[in-house]
Amino acid sequence: MVAEHNQMHGFWSSPVSAAMVAEQGKRIRELSCVEHADAGFSLAWVEARPELQGRCIIMRRNAAGEVQELLNEEGLSARSLVNSYGGGALLLTPDAVFFVNHEPSTSNQDQRIFRLPIDHRQNVCGPAEPITKIDACSYGNLSFDPRHQRVVCVREQYLAEGESEQAVVAIHLSESRQGQVDILAEGYDFFSAPELDPDSCQLACVAWNQPNMPWDNTELLLVTLNEQGHADSRRVINESFKEPANHGESIQQPRWDRRGRLHFVSDRDNWWKIYRYDPLNNEILRCFPADSIAFERAEFGLPPWELGVSTFGFSATNTLFGLCVIDGRWQLASLEDVPSADLKNGKSDMQLQRLRLNNTEADVLSHLHVGDSELALIAAGVGESARVALVRDTQLIEVADTPDSQLSDTKIDVSEPLSIRFPTGDSGKESFAFFYPPTATSLDHEGIRANGLPPLIIKTHGGPTSASYPQLDWSIQFFTSRGFAVADVNYRGSTGYGRDYRHALYGEWGVYDLADCVACIDYLSEQGQINPERVFARGQSAGGYLTLMLACYTDRLRAGASTAGISDLSLLHAHTHRFEKEYMHKLLDCTPADDERDVYRQRSPLYAKAPSTPLLFVQGSADKVVPPDQTDAILCRLKDEGVDAELLLFEGEQHGLRRSENIEQALLAELTFFQRYL
Repeated sequence: MVAEHNQMHGFWSSPVSAAMVAEQGKRIRELSCVEHADAGFSLAWVEARPELQGRCIIMRRNAAGEVQELLNEEGLSARSLVNSYGGGALLLTPDAVFFVNHEPSTSNQDQRIFRLPIDHRQNVCGPAEPITKIDACSYGNLSFDPRHQRVVCVREQYLAEGESEQAVVAIHLSESRQGQVDILAEGYDFFSAPELDPDSCQLACVAWNQPNMPWDNTELLLVTLNEQGHADSRRVINESFKEPANHGESIQQPRWDRRGRLHFVSDRDNWWKIYRYDPLNNEILRCFPADSIAFERAEFGLPPWELGVSTFGFSATNTLFGLCVIDGRWQLASLEDVPSADLKNGKSDMQLQRLRLNNTEADVLSHLHVGDSELALIAAGVGESARVALVRDTQLIEVADTPDSQLSDTKIDVSEPLSIRFPTGDSGKESFAFFYPPTATSLDHEGIRANGLPPLIIKTHGGPTSASYPQLDWSIQFFTSRGFAVADVNYRGSTGYGRDYRHALYGEWGVYDLADCVACIDYLSEQGQINPERVFARGQSAGGYLTLMLACYTDRLRAGASTAGISDLSLLHAHTHRFEKEYMHKLLDCTPADDERDVYRQRSPLYAKAPSTPLLFVQGSADKVVPPDQTDAILCRLKDEGVDAELLLFEGEQHGLRRSENIEQALLAELTFFQRYL
């Protein structure tokens, strides 16, 4: 009987334990690089360590190829809190590492910028010292101004009652002026991506106002600096796209090439592509071949939830290298130096290539940094989790040991995802997912087949303006190695499929995404891949909301697990943070004040008429994005209705779990909860 039970889907014996998944949950959050004229290319990156209570340590690879921990001490952790999601907390310069400090194990909101002196030749580090004071500010998107010896960044200054204001600032580093602040750009609700030209005479940055999000409508600002580095004048480059006749434009990542020409990513033609600004003719030029089928569905951008997005740059020969995603898989693009006149005439010979990591396709690429002759990035693939790598032709060379060393030595049958597209039932439209079948070559397949088709877990990403990619995710393998199939759904509203697909969810949040998940279940059932009577769901944040919607407004689930999920949209609107305060207006096409159709209530899981699906809730007590009152409200409602509902509340955790012991406990609880209803 034990052998038969072990062959039942969902109960297979697995080498992937929850403890192993938690310990291997190191996340590479940042990457910064610097080129030394006499020593080569060196890199620094941030690793979030669950076993250190989520503290973010700094690693470095020097020009000689030696790797060391640069920062790993109590009270110091490299993480920004700008917009609550942070980003751009690390900056490597020829003689120092700068980082924004945040200690996750305390209530301390220290967001000072620290300088850690380094000697690249001797590989010696000095003590970390703050260059800013403890004040009511967060900093992010750090960059360096060598001419005026300043750190340029986005500053968020916190005011009363949850309000804040942002500006692009420059912080002086010289001994006589250390910590003094120059304001370079202000007057908008939000800023990102400050980028100086090679001579530090001009600053480009992105700005936007509510109710827009950075993937909606943004402005590209060009600030002229005087000899002292102060802002002299400012203008908007994409002024024409502000007119009502145009659909708007999301610009990100201004970058200057080695000749001082400004480039940026824009979705003005539906897809995030790279453009060049020609100041002589005040024109914006395509850098990609307009008639190329290969580039038709390519996107060079990401939703800027975090600051510091980097998908392109320029080498010493002024060759443009960029990362683009096509149907959920990332590739490397390159374009040799092209005169603006040729771009104006449509001449662009941009090339694409797939990269490989340890003999497998590296389908997930990010944080690209281009040196004189080196390219560094963060790469992952179907069989490889994220790690820092250098590009050598079409191969990726790891710069440090993989964080998966413990799992690499274990015989594991990795489930490789199938890229699927399926009809949504809405006028011939399609949606997308990555399907992971259960995999275990060591088991008796005759016995497994006798137990029928596998149960399905619908996994939904957060955002909802975000995406899932086909990279090794040990939490997925935790379930597939036990006999579950997993569908990681890129429902309408996801990124990587163009502006129209991304904005399709606006006004239809809780409708189209829900319909796409149901359509995915139906499609996999029709294909004979899963048992439609044994479907589960799990997700975090907006993905948790979608799990709750599936549980409360459909009869498709046996059970669900929601981490930091939204249950009451009106409550979220009242209590969420400033960055997303107006986001819901776009997603629901109304505010609570003008909600004549009662949309906020109709699309809130809390107010479902007769919820009956068992639910497990995972919540951090210090979550400011989706506060704990969201979980408390629906938990009480379900218990009053007699529905099986359980809560795991983790003290001190924020939006998502960062501590290894909590990750392990939550994962085991999900498995046990799902097994109860198989």
